[in-house]
Amino acid sequence: MPVYPRASITQHGNRLLIASHSWAKGYRPNGQFHHLTTASTDAELPDAITAALARSRKEPADQLPQAASVDVTPISDELGFPTWRAMEAATTKVGIFLIDDDVLFAPYETVAGQGYSEHDELPPARGRTDMAARAREALTEAAELSKKVVTHSSSAATPHDTPAAAIDGIANLAEAILTRHGDQWAIQALSSIRSDPWSAPNGWITTVPVDAPEQLGHALAEALAHARVNAPVLPDPSFDTLTAALGVTAADLATPATTRIHAQASGGEIDLHPQRLDPDTGWWATPDHPDSRTLGLSDPAQLWGTTLNALGHT
Repeated sequence: MPVYPRASITQHGNRLLIASHSWAKGYRPNGQFHHLTTASTDAELPDAITAALARSRKEPADQLPQAASVDVTPISDELGFPTWRAMEAATTKVGIFLIDDDVLFAPYETVAGQGYSEHDELPPARGRTDMAARAREALTEAAELSKKVVTHSSSAATPHDTPAAAIDGIANLAEAILTRHGDQWAIQALSSIRSDPWSAPNGWITTVPVDAPEQLGHALAEALAHARVNAPVLPDPSFDTLTAALGVTAADLATPATTRIHAQASGGEIDLHPQRLDPDTGWWATPDHPDSRTLGLSDPAQLWGTTLNALGHT
């Protein structure tokens, strides 16, 4: 397989980070970074891209920058984010490839809690003027593809713009259920029973508007803190707190207008699995291969809520 020079542009607010990538059983950042902004000139942009591609090569993995932990990457460190998940939910990305004399730009879609998804390359660029124009076109397309997750505004200028979710008291394997209907989320804490691999709402519930992602993140943290693992018995399910909280009927919830997500804490992370309603049994269940997402317990509350809303859209 040929190894082509490669680089990337990561945008956060009006900041642009151009990173050079080398091949070491996969393309990885090699430590050369160029910090620009969206106001950088059409001379500065191709200069940085050309330098990044010139530094790209095949080299041993042990000679490339190593992340300090599994929660960070060289690029998230360079941009000042506490985790790679926090970076990926607040940034957009463009991939750059040099093939013969053509420079190709591929916009990526930011998928909260699931990294970036590459889209087709734009027509190749040749020459400095063309390179600058294609880079800006790719950045614009990446922003449009990712607009449900990322907003490049002045308020996004710093990576630490929201406090960490309140995680004290969250037990390993704690569970919660989030139900989205209309313009509200209902968040319920679950109790799991010791004698049978089963869990059910334990009576703790709160509601949050869909347009308040930070509040939603804090609500999920609170629900997980109120979850009970290996309870001796499950609560009495005779009173349906969910329909009462949302002001709807059970029939209203058994429609495509309702989204259900199961959340479980495990090993310092939160796994999010969308559920489906079985029309025959009336039970909600997680499919065998769900379109899942993962959060870090130490990630900002804003990221938790943004990821949940993005998953709810899909």
